[in-house]
Parts: sequence; C-alpha cells; structure tokens
Amino acid sequence: MLPEKDTSEEGTKICSKRGRRLPLSEFANDKHRKDAKYAQCKDCVHQSYEANRPARLAAAKRRAAEKAEDIKQYQAEYYEKKKEELKAASAANYADNRESRLIKMRKYAELHRGDGKKRLRAWRDANREYSNQYKRERLELDPEKRRRENESKRDWALRNP
Repeated sequence: MLPEKDTSEEGTKICSKRGRRLPLSEFANDKHRKDAKYAQCKDCVHQSYEANRPARLAAAKRRAAEKAEDIKQYQAEYYEKKKEELKAASAANYADNRESRLIKMRKYAELHRGDGKKRLRAWRDANREYSNQYKRERLELDPEKRRRENESKRDWALRNP
C-alpha cells in the first residue's frame, strides 16, 4: 500500500511506512527533501532502528576487529614519531598540576585509609595456603630477610609479654 501524495492539510504529512497523517512535529528534519522533513515518522524510524540493532552491533564489532591491528600499528608509529614531544607535554602537565594531584591523593588516602589492608587480609584469609607457601619460598631465597623477620618477631614478643 503506497501512501497517497496528499498535502491538502497544512502542517501535516503522511508517513511513507504506515500511511498515517501526522503533524509535522512527528517527523525528523531532513534538509535534502522538498518539505525539509523525513519521509517516515519518528516512531517508524525508531522501530526500524531497534529492529536492526543486533545487526548494527554485530557489524560494528566486525569492523572494529578488522581495524584493531591497523589502529594499534598507527598508534605505535605515532608514538615513535612524537615520543619526545609527548613526554615533554606529559612532564609539563605533571609539573603544572602537581599540587592539585597531591591534594586529591591526600583526600583519597584519608577517605580510604585501611581499605587496602582489609582487602589484603580478606584475600589472605581466602587464600591462606597459597599465601603461606609463597612466603616460605620467598624467605628460603633470602636467608637474611628470614633472620631479620625472626628478630623482629622476638623483639615484639619481648616488648609484649
């Protein structure tokens, strides 16, 4: 069913998909058309957009995968060309914003004081066997560290009877 080309009612238009007469506000703008409005109403455009969404997403992923290696290569070449300039800009940015970074870091540290220790303790409790084995192996590789650690434990035991 082709919609009729009736423009008798001023301020309305017929949707080319469903053939319904709607106010012009229900049509998107299209400067390439004679009446400067899209042929289908906004609802029809939206429905077709949603219906084709999986296909569009799949095509976008496919294009991204095809271009990934090219993008990586381009970025590496760009960095090699502009390495000194980028490093200088980064150093200047760091110097210019050093104080504000330090302030932000201090605020974050105050807000999250002890969180890292809690996470580490929870991880060690959940992975006790692995943690103990790792510690034993590390101490076996460094006998001096083992001696210092034993002394530290002895000292603590003497101070805390």
